[in-house]
Amino acid sequence: MIVKERLANIALRAFSVITIALLLLGQLAIAWPPAHQSYSEAIGGVHIKIYKFYERSLQEYLVGTCTLGYAAELNGVSGIVTAGHCFDGITGNYDPPEIWWWTVYQPDRTGLYVGSPSHVYGDLSYIDTAFIPSSHVSPSILTKDPYGNAAVLPVESIVPWSSISVGMAVTKTGSNSGVENGHVQGYYMNLYGLKWVVRYINMSAVPGDSGGPVYQRTLVREEGYWTYQISLIAIMVAVDGTYVYSISVDGIQTEVGIVPQTWW
Repeated sequence: MIVKERLANIALRAFSVITIALLLLGQLAIAWPPAHQSYSEAIGGVHIKIYKFYERSLQEYLVGTCTLGYAAELNGVSGIVTAGHCFDGITGNYDPPEIWWWTVYQPDRTGLYVGSPSHVYGDLSYIDTAFIPSSHVSPSILTKDPYGNAAVLPVESIVPWSSISVGMAVTKTGSNSGVENGHVQGYYMNLYGLKWVVRYINMSAVPGDSGGPVYQRTLVREEGYWTYQISLIAIMVAVDGTYVYSISVDGIQTEVGIVPQTWW
């Protein structure tokens, strides 16, 4: 696809993307049970719930749900990445205001406390990414093995922006929609404020999938069994009914310095 065609296609859908992306937060339906289980360490693809605590009223409110993207580091601090719009549009270095702050749990308030965001790069006006410092993280992805069973597999490498190509086979994990395969349909930069955007076909997303990881799975044989090697590509941020959109992990690192962790 030539550059003009790419720009025309994304321009036609820009309003839908910006509108629908924000709907990926807040549905509590359970569609893929393993993602909603409690894990001792936060891993990509699992269900997270986001709460807002008001100091004046001493009340905590469930804001909605999203999907954990991947383990990362920012300025030497370990943590996790998810979609920025999960935090209601706040932006920049996040210092909790005097009367309220956010908390993140996996899978919910009774499970593992993950942390509170330190940086939110808000919505699709920029990079749509949030960083939550946490020591309870592992550079792994909840996916399925070659036999169709739920599996937690290590992230072994990152797919750089320069290696993304139209037709590339990919897989995503959404905490509500589960594991699904698809293909890259296009990729774009710097249009309508959207940066480092990858668009996919043959994939779906539903409310609660925001922030979920997109990755490549390479089939390998280890110790007599078939398994997958995982290469991280992006996090999901939007869907317009036909396409799923994501923000490149390489782009997130370039724009705001969040460095993805790998197993090795």
